[in-house]
Parts: sequence; C-alpha cells; structure tokens
Amino acid sequence: MTKREEIIAAIRNCATQLGRAPSKAELCKASKITWHQVYKHFRGMRAAVRAAGLEPGPRGGPLDVNALVLDWARVVRELGRLPSRAEYDARGKHHSVTLHARIGWSQMAHKFVLAIREFHLEKEWSDVEQIVVKKFPLLRQIAKPFTAEVAEGAKREGLAADLRRGAQIGRELGGCEFSPPRAVLPQQANGGPAGGPGAVPQEPSRGMRLGRVVAAALAIQILMAAVGSTQQSALSIQPLNSLAINRAESAVYGEPLGLAAMAHAPTNEDGVLFLFGVLAAGLGFRVERIQRAFPDCEAKREVAPGKWELTFVEFELYSRNFKEHRHDPKGAHVIVCWKHNWPDCPEWLEVIELSKVVKRLGDRM
Repeated sequence: MTKREEIIAAIRNCATQLGRAPSKAELCKASKITWHQVYKHFRGMRAAVRAAGLEPGPRGGPLDVNALVLDWARVVRELGRLPSRAEYDARGKHHSVTLHARIGWSQMAHKFVLAIREFHLEKEWSDVEQIVVKKFPLLRQIAKPFTAEVAEGAKREGLAADLRRGAQIGRELGGCEFSPPRAVLPQQANGGPAGGPGAVPQEPSRGMRLGRVVAAALAIQILMAAVGSTQQSALSIQPLNSLAINRAESAVYGEPLGLAAMAHAPTNEDGVLFLFGVLAAGLGFRVERIQRAFPDCEAKREVAPGKWELTFVEFELYSRNFKEHRHDPKGAHVIVCWKHNWPDCPEWLEVIELSKVVKRLGDRM
C-alpha cells in the first residue's frame, strides 16, 4: 500500500467512527498520519477527503486566540495542573504546535490571566486561576481585579497621552497631522477630477506619508498597551533624534565569510535564513514560501532529473535549538543551521550545516 492509499484508508476509517469526514486534527489524532504527509500527497486536507470519496465539511474561520487559551484552561482544569504539550495534544481540541505558533507555549498562563480579566471571567475560571498563580506567583500582580471605572479611566488617560506624543512627533517629521491622508482629490459634481478635466490625481505629500508611518507606529503601541503587558515595549515611539544608532553599543558580527552577498557568519536565526537564500540554488532548493509559523519554509528540491519533492525546512542558528524550541520532529524534513550540535537528532531529520557548506565553497576557490 502506498502512502497515498494509506492516507485515504485512514480518512475512511476515521469517517466511519465519526459519522462524517474528519478534520485535520481528528485524522492526526486517530492515526499515525502526519499533516506534512497529507500536504505532500494532496496539498491540503479538503483534497484528501475528496480523494477518499467524501465531502469535506464547511470551511472554518480563523482560530480565535482566546478560544485557544480557554481550551488550554479546560485541560488545566481536567488535570488539576498545567499540562505538558503531549498531555494537551491528547486532551485538547487543537494541537500544541498551533498554540505555540499563535501564542507561545510558555506564555499560555500569562495569556490566560489577561484573557479572564479582559472578559470578566474570573468567577467561572477561579479554580484554574488558582492553579496558574500557584505555579507562577508573579502573575498575582496582573491578576488583581480592576473596576470598570478604573480601567476605563486608565485607558482614556493612556490614549490621550499617546495621541499628544504622536501629534508632537508628526510635527517633527514634517508638520503632518493625524487627519486622514488623501492621495486623490475629491471628484467634482460633473464627475471629473477637481482642478479641471486635465487635472491628474496628486500623490500624497511627504508629510502625509510620514503621518501614515507615525499613525501605524502609534497603533502598535496602543495595541500593546491594551494587552496589559507589564514590560516596557521595545517598540515604544521615540522622537526622531533618539532613533539614531547608539555607537556606544558595538554590534556583534560573526566570523568573516568569503561570500560576496554576506560578509560575516550569522549570529541569529534570521541570518541563517538569509544565508540559506544565498546558497539555496546551489544546494538544489527552490523556495516556495517563508512563514512565521512552524515550519519556517516550504521548498522544492530536485530529487531526480525533472522530478521535484516538497520539503519542509526549519531554520535554527544551532541544530539543538530545534529541540529546545519544542518543535515536532515529524513536522519538518530538514533543519538548516549554522552549526550542528544535536548528537541525538532523529535519523529521519536531515541537517544541513551551512558552516560546512561555506567552507567547501571556500576550498574550491
């Protein structure tokens, strides 16, 4: 039986038990089929369900973050303690990888406390809150109840301060105010553009463009303040003259490389991603998509003349970070890293160590 036939058989078996076509999570939980196997052979769950002779259910909307948090809290209530990722996978409605990608597994307790405060669910989830603050006592500081009057007053005061600061920055950046920028002049009553039949739409001024940038930055700051984070945001808005690079803090570079496109070795995961982009064609890869969620990259690799295989790639500075980040070893095919330092890496995971690739290129020169 081929892998494609095995997936179809698993879908039919799961549908017999459920009385309907299974979802991706239900299929993976009831069988040994992994999501990347489904994607590799069918490019999606709906196509796989149709290949099994079934009609997929209606498309679901995007997952709500608070729904994910409360499902995690339900598992906490069932266990009487904080679950491991394996325990959540066995009892939760979703997969721990989804929670980690959308929220961050280590941030679930913090997000839970914020959520029940925001939606006034303290009474319904008081038992789970006690379990959470017992594990993380510092969360008691943000678990203190706020009255509606205090919360609304703080919100108004913070918003007013942000807008005053933004207006000042807007003036510094070219006299722009926070009125909606208009790239095109209003139409006249006869249907032609203002200024006569020969007039053309005008481009937004520099002040208007900068106004959009400042307004977007303000939106980020206001959103972060609404979340109630107790840490000072590194994205807080500053005057233009304070955005200059602080020369007193020297940048850290990796070892020099003999490459035209990259002068130094990567010192973080983003550097590994860029270096892979430089070397991808030589390694036989063609990148299809880069994403924030796990796995980082979808690429195709030529396995035989005229035959290409879909490959899921995860970027790490060191290969062992894959384990420390708690990624699912079955959710990727290849780890691309600068240094390979994971001796017990699963044998089915291919590791491409870019430091050795660069060294081989240097030896050829």
